[in-house]
Amino acid sequence: MLFGGRAEKFVTANATAVSQPELFPDDKLGQIDVVKTTLVKEYQKQQTKLTVKHPGRNPLPESLRREVIELMPKEDVEGLHPVSKEITEKLEYRPGELFVKQYVRPEYIKPSNDGLNASRIIASLPAMPLEKSVAGASLLTHLLVSKLVDHLPVYRQLAIFKRQNVNINHSTVSGWIKDAMRLIEPVHDLHCWQVLNTNYLNVDETTIKVLDKDKKQTTHTGYYWVYYDTQRKLALFDYQPGRGALYPKAMLHKFKGYLQTDGYDAYETFDKVEGVTPFCCWAHARRKILRSQRL
Repeated sequence: MLFGGRAEKFVTANATAVSQPELFPDDKLGQIDVVKTTLVKEYQKQQTKLTVKHPGRNPLPESLRREVIELMPKEDVEGLHPVSKEITEKLEYRPGELFVKQYVRPEYIKPSNDGLNASRIIASLPAMPLEKSVAGASLLTHLLVSKLVDHLPVYRQLAIFKRQNVNINHSTVSGWIKDAMRLIEPVHDLHCWQVLNTNYLNVDETTIKVLDKDKKQTTHTGYYWVYYDTQRKLALFDYQPGRGALYPKAMLHKFKGYLQTDGYDAYETFDKVEGVTPFCCWAHARRKILRSQRL
Protein backbone atom coordinates (compact mmCIF):
# COMPACT_ATOMS: atom_id res chain seq x y z
CA MET A 1 0.00 0.00 0.00
CA LEU A 2 2.92 2.34 0.62
CA PHE A 3 4.94 1.49 -2.48
CA GLY A 4 2.22 0.45 -4.97
CA GLY A 5 0.75 2.40 -7.85
CA ARG A 6 -0.11 6.03 -7.41
CA ALA A 7 -3.84 5.29 -7.32
CA GLU A 8 -3.37 2.53 -4.76
CA LYS A 9 -0.96 4.22 -2.35
CA PHE A 10 -1.91 4.81 1.25
CA VAL A 11 0.09 7.73 2.65
CA THR A 12 -0.22 8.53 6.34
CA ALA A 13 -0.49 12.10 7.61
CA ASN A 14 2.99 12.21 9.10
CA ALA A 15 4.52 10.78 5.94
CA THR A 16 3.55 13.72 3.74
CA ALA A 17 6.39 15.92 4.91
CA VAL A 18 9.75 14.65 3.79
CA SER A 19 12.31 15.06 6.53
CA GLN A 20 15.83 13.76 6.99
CA PRO A 21 17.04 13.40 10.59
CA GLU A 22 20.55 14.55 11.35
CA LEU A 23 23.19 11.88 11.35
CA PHE A 24 24.97 13.45 14.36
CA PRO A 25 22.52 15.47 16.49
CA ASP A 26 25.33 17.26 18.41
CA ASP A 27 29.05 17.82 18.25
CA LYS A 28 29.95 15.62 21.24
CA LEU A 29 31.17 12.74 19.14
CA GLY A 30 33.80 11.31 21.41
CA GLN A 31 32.12 11.95 24.77
CA ILE A 32 30.55 8.95 26.50
CA ASP A 33 29.49 8.22 30.05
CA VAL A 34 30.52 4.90 31.63
CA VAL A 35 28.10 4.02 34.41
CA LYS A 36 29.17 0.48 35.39
CA THR A 37 31.54 -2.19 34.11
CA THR A 38 30.52 -5.86 34.41
CA LEU A 39 32.80 -8.80 33.64
CA VAL A 40 31.03 -11.57 31.72
CA LYS A 41 32.30 -15.14 31.94
CA GLU A 42 33.45 -16.59 28.65
CA TYR A 43 30.76 -18.75 27.07
CA GLN A 44 31.56 -21.84 25.05
CA LYS A 45 28.83 -23.04 22.71
CA GLN A 46 28.42 -26.78 22.59
CA GLN A 47 27.42 -28.13 19.21
CA THR A 48 25.23 -31.18 19.06
CA LYS A 49 25.22 -33.25 15.90
CA LEU A 50 21.72 -34.38 14.99
CA THR A 51 21.35 -37.32 12.63
CA VAL A 52 18.03 -37.59 10.82
CA LYS A 53 17.18 -40.90 9.24
CA HIS A 54 16.27 -40.63 5.55
CA PRO A 55 12.63 -41.57 5.06
CA GLY A 56 13.44 -43.45 1.86
CA ARG A 57 12.13 -42.98 -1.66
CA ASN A 58 8.47 -43.30 -2.49
CA PRO A 59 7.44 -46.77 -3.70
CA LEU A 60 6.64 -47.19 -7.36
CA PRO A 61 2.89 -47.48 -8.07
CA GLU A 62 1.52 -51.00 -8.13
CA SER A 63 -0.51 -50.11 -11.23
CA LEU A 64 2.62 -50.02 -13.41
CA ARG A 65 3.31 -53.06 -15.52
CA ARG A 66 6.19 -55.13 -14.18
CA GLU A 67 8.62 -56.81 -16.56
CA VAL A 68 10.17 -59.52 -14.39
CA ILE A 69 13.79 -60.48 -15.10
CA GLU A 70 15.09 -63.35 -13.02
CA LEU A 71 18.85 -63.42 -12.44
CA MET A 72 20.35 -66.70 -11.29
CA PRO A 73 23.78 -66.95 -9.60
CA LYS A 74 26.68 -68.34 -11.60
CA GLU A 75 27.42 -70.96 -8.94
CA ASP A 76 25.76 -74.36 -9.07
CA VAL A 77 22.61 -74.20 -6.90
CA GLU A 78 21.09 -77.51 -7.91
CA GLY A 79 19.19 -79.04 -5.00
CA LEU A 80 19.13 -75.77 -3.04
CA HIS A 81 15.97 -73.90 -2.12
CA PRO A 82 15.94 -70.07 -1.87
CA VAL A 83 15.29 -68.70 1.59
CA SER A 84 14.29 -65.22 0.36
CA LYS A 85 14.29 -62.94 -2.65
CA GLU A 86 15.95 -59.58 -3.06
CA ILE A 87 13.93 -57.33 -5.35
CA THR A 88 15.36 -54.23 -7.00
CA GLU A 89 13.05 -52.03 -9.06
CA LYS A 90 14.11 -49.55 -11.74
CA LEU A 91 11.69 -47.15 -13.40
CA GLU A 92 12.08 -47.38 -17.17
CA TYR A 93 10.38 -45.67 -20.09
CA ARG A 94 9.17 -46.85 -23.48
CA PRO A 95 7.91 -44.30 -26.02
CA GLY A 96 4.18 -44.23 -26.71
CA GLU A 97 3.06 -46.61 -29.39
CA LEU A 98 0.77 -45.94 -32.35
CA PHE A 99 -1.06 -49.08 -33.37
CA VAL A 100 -3.78 -50.06 -35.81
CA LYS A 101 -7.05 -51.58 -34.68
CA GLN A 102 -8.06 -53.71 -37.64
CA TYR A 103 -11.69 -54.71 -38.02
CA VAL A 104 -12.09 -57.81 -40.21
CA ARG A 105 -15.64 -58.44 -41.40
CA PRO A 106 -16.32 -61.51 -43.53
CA GLU A 107 -18.78 -60.86 -46.33
CA TYR A 108 -21.35 -63.41 -47.40
CA ILE A 109 -23.72 -63.70 -50.33
CA LYS A 110 -26.98 -65.40 -49.43
CA PRO A 111 -29.23 -66.48 -52.30
CA SER A 112 -32.96 -66.21 -51.95
CA ASN A 113 -35.20 -69.25 -51.67
CA ASP A 114 -36.18 -69.08 -55.33
CA GLY A 115 -32.55 -68.72 -56.40
CA LEU A 116 -33.28 -65.66 -58.50
CA ASN A 117 -31.95 -63.00 -56.11
CA ALA A 118 -29.12 -62.74 -53.58
CA SER A 119 -28.39 -60.51 -50.58
CA ARG A 120 -25.15 -59.30 -49.10
CA ILE A 121 -24.55 -60.17 -45.45
CA ILE A 122 -21.82 -58.45 -43.42
CA ALA A 123 -21.45 -57.31 -39.81
CA SER A 124 -21.92 -53.64 -38.94
CA LEU A 125 -19.05 -51.57 -37.67
CA PRO A 126 -19.20 -50.36 -34.05
CA ALA A 127 -19.95 -46.71 -33.40
CA MET A 128 -17.00 -44.46 -34.24
CA PRO A 129 -16.35 -40.94 -32.87
CA LEU A 130 -15.61 -39.56 -36.34
CA GLU A 131 -17.19 -41.37 -39.26
CA LYS A 132 -15.08 -41.80 -42.41
CA SER A 133 -11.91 -40.93 -40.48
CA VAL A 134 -8.91 -43.10 -39.62
CA ALA A 135 -8.62 -41.48 -36.18
CA GLY A 136 -9.82 -43.72 -33.39
CA ALA A 137 -11.17 -42.65 -30.01
CA SER A 138 -7.88 -43.24 -28.16
CA LEU A 139 -5.90 -41.17 -30.68
CA LEU A 140 -8.38 -38.28 -30.49
CA THR A 141 -8.21 -38.36 -26.70
CA HIS A 142 -4.42 -38.29 -26.82
CA LEU A 143 -4.43 -35.32 -29.21
CA LEU A 144 -6.82 -33.30 -27.04
CA VAL A 145 -5.06 -34.04 -23.75
CA SER A 146 -1.61 -33.32 -25.22
CA LYS A 147 -2.74 -30.00 -26.70
CA LEU A 148 -5.12 -28.64 -24.03
CA VAL A 149 -3.72 -30.15 -20.82
CA ASP A 150 -0.02 -30.67 -21.56
CA HIS A 151 0.16 -27.57 -23.86
CA LEU A 152 1.88 -29.54 -26.61
CA PRO A 153 1.26 -27.88 -30.01
CA VAL A 154 0.03 -29.96 -32.92
CA TYR A 155 3.24 -29.59 -34.91
CA ARG A 156 5.25 -31.09 -32.04
CA GLN A 157 2.85 -34.02 -31.77
CA LEU A 158 3.22 -34.60 -35.51
CA ALA A 159 7.01 -34.60 -35.10
CA ILE A 160 6.66 -37.34 -32.47
CA PHE A 161 4.44 -39.36 -34.83
CA LYS A 162 6.96 -38.89 -37.63
CA ARG A 163 9.68 -40.54 -35.54
CA GLN A 164 7.40 -43.57 -35.53
CA ASN A 165 7.16 -43.46 -39.35
CA VAL A 166 3.60 -42.07 -39.28
CA ASN A 167 3.15 -38.93 -41.40
CA ILE A 168 -0.10 -36.96 -41.00
CA ASN A 169 -0.87 -33.52 -42.43
CA HIS A 170 -1.27 -30.65 -39.99
CA SER A 171 -4.59 -29.61 -41.52
CA THR A 172 -5.94 -33.15 -41.11
CA VAL A 173 -5.14 -33.26 -37.39
CA SER A 174 -6.53 -29.75 -36.89
CA GLY A 175 -9.79 -30.94 -38.44
CA TRP A 176 -9.84 -33.97 -36.12
CA ILE A 177 -9.39 -31.75 -33.06
CA LYS A 178 -12.09 -29.33 -34.22
CA ASP A 179 -14.59 -32.16 -34.78
CA ALA A 180 -13.64 -33.88 -31.51
CA MET A 181 -14.27 -30.65 -29.59
CA ARG A 182 -17.86 -30.68 -30.84
CA LEU A 183 -18.27 -34.18 -29.39
CA ILE A 184 -17.43 -33.02 -25.85
CA GLU A 185 -19.74 -30.00 -25.89
CA PRO A 186 -22.18 -31.83 -23.56
CA VAL A 187 -19.35 -32.11 -21.02
CA HIS A 188 -18.76 -28.37 -21.32
CA ASP A 189 -22.47 -27.68 -20.85
CA LEU A 190 -22.49 -29.83 -17.71
CA HIS A 191 -19.47 -27.94 -16.36
CA CYS A 192 -21.22 -24.62 -16.97
CA TRP A 193 -24.25 -25.85 -15.06
CA GLN A 194 -22.10 -27.02 -12.13
CA VAL A 195 -20.20 -23.73 -11.84
CA LEU A 196 -23.24 -21.47 -12.17
CA ASN A 197 -25.43 -23.59 -9.90
CA THR A 198 -24.24 -21.82 -6.74
CA ASN A 199 -25.36 -18.92 -4.57
CA TYR A 200 -21.96 -17.17 -4.44
CA LEU A 201 -19.96 -16.41 -7.57
CA ASN A 202 -16.85 -14.37 -8.41
CA VAL A 203 -16.63 -12.84 -11.89
CA ASP A 204 -13.79 -11.05 -13.64
CA GLU A 205 -12.57 -10.59 -17.19
CA THR A 206 -9.05 -10.61 -18.59
CA THR A 207 -7.53 -9.96 -22.01
CA ILE A 208 -5.98 -12.57 -24.30
CA LYS A 209 -4.21 -12.21 -27.64
CA VAL A 210 -6.04 -14.19 -30.32
CA LEU A 211 -4.78 -15.16 -33.77
CA ASP A 212 -6.91 -13.70 -36.51
CA LYS A 213 -7.00 -15.29 -39.97
CA ASP A 214 -8.18 -11.98 -41.42
CA LYS A 215 -5.17 -10.14 -40.00
CA LYS A 216 -1.93 -11.66 -41.18
CA GLN A 217 1.00 -11.61 -38.74
CA THR A 218 -0.99 -9.90 -36.02
CA THR A 219 -3.60 -10.62 -33.36
CA HIS A 220 -6.72 -9.05 -31.91
CA THR A 221 -7.59 -8.62 -28.25
CA GLY A 222 -10.18 -11.06 -26.96
CA TYR A 223 -11.52 -11.54 -23.45
CA TYR A 224 -11.78 -14.46 -21.07
CA TRP A 225 -14.74 -14.02 -18.76
CA VAL A 226 -13.93 -16.09 -15.67
CA TYR A 227 -16.71 -17.35 -13.39
CA TYR A 228 -15.44 -18.88 -10.14
CA ASP A 229 -17.42 -20.94 -7.66
CA THR A 230 -15.50 -20.31 -4.42
CA GLN A 231 -17.29 -23.02 -2.46
CA ARG A 232 -16.39 -25.93 -4.75
CA LYS A 233 -13.26 -24.36 -6.29
CA LEU A 234 -14.62 -24.61 -9.84
CA ALA A 235 -13.70 -22.14 -12.59
CA LEU A 236 -15.40 -21.53 -15.91
CA PHE A 237 -13.57 -19.72 -18.72
CA ASP A 238 -15.88 -18.21 -21.32
CA TYR A 239 -14.16 -16.61 -24.32
CA GLN A 240 -15.84 -13.63 -25.95
CA PRO A 241 -14.54 -11.17 -28.54
CA GLY A 242 -15.50 -8.10 -26.49
CA ARG A 243 -15.94 -6.64 -23.02
CA GLY A 244 -19.58 -5.54 -23.18
CA ALA A 245 -22.19 -6.15 -20.51
CA LEU A 246 -24.17 -8.43 -22.83
CA TYR A 247 -21.72 -11.32 -22.28
CA PRO A 248 -22.04 -11.79 -18.50
CA LYS A 249 -25.74 -10.95 -18.74
CA ALA A 250 -26.26 -13.83 -21.18
CA MET A 251 -24.19 -16.25 -19.09
CA LEU A 252 -25.85 -15.36 -15.77
CA HIS A 253 -29.44 -14.98 -16.96
CA LYS A 254 -30.55 -17.77 -14.55
CA PHE A 255 -28.15 -17.03 -11.69
CA LYS A 256 -29.55 -16.19 -8.25
CA GLY A 257 -27.32 -15.32 -5.32
CA TYR A 258 -24.33 -13.18 -4.38
CA LEU A 259 -22.25 -11.85 -7.25
CA GLN A 260 -18.83 -10.38 -6.40
CA THR A 261 -17.08 -8.29 -9.07
CA ASP A 262 -14.79 -5.32 -9.44
CA GLY A 263 -15.97 -1.81 -10.24
CA TYR A 264 -16.29 -2.28 -13.99
CA ASP A 265 -19.43 -0.61 -15.34
CA ALA A 266 -20.57 -3.74 -17.19
CA TYR A 267 -21.51 -5.39 -13.90
CA GLU A 268 -23.84 -2.55 -12.89
CA THR A 269 -26.56 -4.19 -14.97
CA PHE A 270 -26.98 -6.74 -12.14
CA ASP A 271 -27.93 -4.02 -9.64
CA LYS A 272 -31.50 -4.20 -10.92
CA VAL A 273 -31.74 -7.98 -11.42
CA GLU A 274 -34.13 -9.61 -8.97
CA GLY A 275 -32.54 -12.34 -6.87
CA VAL A 276 -28.95 -11.14 -7.44
CA THR A 277 -27.04 -9.33 -4.67
CA PRO A 278 -23.97 -7.58 -6.09
CA PHE A 279 -20.78 -7.46 -3.99
CA CYS A 280 -17.96 -5.08 -4.80
CA CYS A 281 -14.25 -4.99 -4.09
CA TRP A 282 -12.92 -2.66 -1.37
CA ALA A 283 -9.81 -1.84 -3.40
CA HIS A 284 -11.91 -0.72 -6.37
CA ALA A 285 -14.33 1.15 -4.09
CA ARG A 286 -11.36 3.04 -2.66
CA ARG A 287 -10.45 4.18 -6.18
CA LYS A 288 -13.84 5.84 -6.51
CA ILE A 289 -13.35 7.71 -3.23
CA LEU A 290 -9.85 8.92 -4.10
CA ARG A 291 -10.96 9.98 -7.55
CA SER A 292 -13.83 12.03 -6.10
CA GLN A 293 -11.45 13.68 -3.61
CA ARG A 294 -9.11 14.74 -6.41
CA LEU A 295 -12.01 16.25 -8.33
